[in-house]
Amino acid sequence: MDRIVGGIFIGLTQIPVNVTILEKLVSLNFKREYVIKCINSNKHNHATTSYYLLLKKAEKQNEIEDSQFEIFDDKKFAFEPAKTDDRATLSKTPDPFNRSQPVSDIIQSLNTKEERKSNLDFNKTQPVR
Repeated sequence: MDRIVGGIFIGLTQIPVNVTILEKLVSLNFKREYVIKCINSNKHNHATTSYYLLLKKAEKQNEIEDSQFEIFDDKKFAFEPAKTDDRATLSKTPDPFNRSQPVSDIIQSLNTKEERKSNLDFNKTQPVR
């Protein structure tokens, strides 16, 4: 059995990152450290997909040079978890557990749902046409 020599070993080998493409991603509101960490750990997500698509586009247009690549040590970055406030501002859907709604409104909406269900008689068999 032949032994495979060379290639990139995730966790052992740092992947060279194109700085120009990385800066494009930063201008598109990606976090620089997050993109580097995802590339180095070979994640398959929106950050690495965007990076590799932009890299492929630049390759097709002959815009890639060896001097644009750098190796980043992503273990030096300190990552902060996303704030819950940021997630709340991004969400456009109302909170289903909103306790500020009056109980009478909730009961009324339940009653109207029950009335709608009672108007539909699901127990009757329908003739097959």
